[in-house]
Amino acid sequence: MEWDMEMAAAMGGYGDWFTSHLLRLLVQADTENRELLRLGFPDHVAAYERWRTGVGEFKVDTTLSPSTCPRCGLSKKVYVRAGSELVCTDCVKTDAAMDATWNEGGD
Repeated sequence: MEWDMEMAAAMGGYGDWFTSHLLRLLVQADTENRELLRLGFPDHVAAYERWRTGVGEFKVDTTLSPSTCPRCGLSKKVYVRAGSELVCTDCVKTDAAMDATWNEGGD
């Protein structure tokens, strides 16, 4: 699973599929409930913890953050890693919407 894209979409407020709901639930979970979720979804909890601490595929060098989004060209405050680039949350939502349409067999 491409956790960076899943996490970016879920934390950007996009996504109504199970994984996006679960990742947003992990943000709200206290330590005890997070451990209970880990029993059933160890990969999801591990990805959330890497995202929260900024390690692994979620490590971002903030000194290299763009002043404008490389995709839409607009000046944004929040950039997230989408694959190998940093893009604004609006572009991540657009990517996720296109992926969802493609997966449903749409155009």
